[in-house]
Amino acid sequence: MRIIKKKILTEEENVDETHKESFVVKKDTPQFGDVRTSQEEALRKTVGENITLESDALKYYPKSDDMTLNGKINTLNLKFQFRYNDPSGDGCYIWTEAMQLTETNARTLGKIRDAFSNWKDSITQDGDLMEKLKKAAESKD
Repeated sequence: MRIIKKKILTEEENVDETHKESFVVKKDTPQFGDVRTSQEEALRKTVGENITLESDALKYYPKSDDMTLNGKINTLNLKFQFRYNDPSGDGCYIWTEAMQLTETNARTLGKIRDAFSNWKDSITQDGDLMEKLKKAAESKD
């Protein structure tokens, strides 16, 4: 019997070469600041926890036509990442240390999952957002 080990994705790891260059979408980014603000508001509304998003939390990767949203929930000592074009088709990741799996915390994990689904759907429904981001990233260079 042969055991095959799969590499575990870590939050610091660049997934591949296509994710080394990014276009950061900040609240004050011309043309896209409202996208960042609305995504942050929707996330807070869905999860309802003490969420922290750094100024560079939302990134677009032009080489892979991908987008990620990174954040923290301080009360749970938890970091999360939403990835739009994840190869698995399901780009909702969390990292945590020593979190007690209480009913409340389990519900919060479910809310993170719901927030990911809403986030991905909102990008898909805004049909030309990814194309606009690609053009903006190209003009930045």
